[in-house]
Amino acid sequence: MFDDWLDILLRGNYEAVIPEIAIASEEVGKLTGSGQFSWNADSGIRIQATTDGGTTLSNLLFRPMPTPGRLIEHSTYLNISGRTQDNWEFSSVPIPRHGHHTHSDKPIVVWDLRTRGMTMRRQLTGLNDRGFRILIAPGLPLWTRETETEVRNEVFGGRVRHVDWLTTDCKIGRIAARRRTDTWFEVKVIPRDNEPLGDAFTIRSAIARAFSFILGRRCAIRGHEEIDENAEIRRIDAGGEETTENSLPIPIGRRRANADIREVRWRQRYARGLPRPVDSRALLGKLVRRVQSEAAGAAPVE
Repeated sequence: MFDDWLDILLRGNYEAVIPEIAIASEEVGKLTGSGQFSWNADSGIRIQATTDGGTTLSNLLFRPMPTPGRLIEHSTYLNISGRTQDNWEFSSVPIPRHGHHTHSDKPIVVWDLRTRGMTMRRQLTGLNDRGFRILIAPGLPLWTRETETEVRNEVFGGRVRHVDWLTTDCKIGRIAARRRTDTWFEVKVIPRDNEPLGDAFTIRSAIARAFSFILGRRCAIRGHEEIDENAEIRRIDAGGEETTENSLPIPIGRRRANADIREVRWRQRYARGLPRPVDSRALLGKLVRRVQSEAAGAAPVE
């Protein structure tokens, strides 16, 4: 059964069996084995595995202890990669060497690791619609465009309308955002024909900064999905999903006096627990200008 990746991210949990896993670093070399990984929105990404290399890890215990206050050397960081049972190639962000157990009379290593990010990739064949989707929080307080949904049911059929999305065009293509829940919304990037999309992490960071600027609070990214002509890439980001309630500083020279007065009035309303009034036209205008300015630096030069 096909599961949409953003639906999985919204659900908040995912797990996979790993028949082939490799844990490598300059310090320990490449250790191979098998295991599993699981992700939960509350507890993060957990990788459990059993590999060879018990003797190598045991010998490291007899090395001199590092001097307190020294930075952790890059050579000790672990790079984890492998293939899931569903033929997804995966890799995690490098993590420090900890969370393992060895036995003096056994050549194996038992790992229980945590990581803040994981990327999965699989090859695609045939013609595929290029696209890039991101799951971001918190949701916008007001949307500007309407969605009409038709329900086909012999008893409960009908049409439902919701104002739940907005869109703009910029240098990298068309960018649209749509409400998924009260907390999360989806951003979809449709690149221009015959032009490369660019680095996914640079683009998603630019979009998140644009929405952060509009909302006046930091936006969090739970993950993304990227599809091109050759591959599908899925990303999970664990941790850092807490969004702040603090407003961002007013950009120098970017606001007029009356805008400053409105900001002061909003702060007074916020202190009393009242919602901030939102002008939909101003919201969309800010989004267009900010997304264009942020994404321009990430887009390929025309």
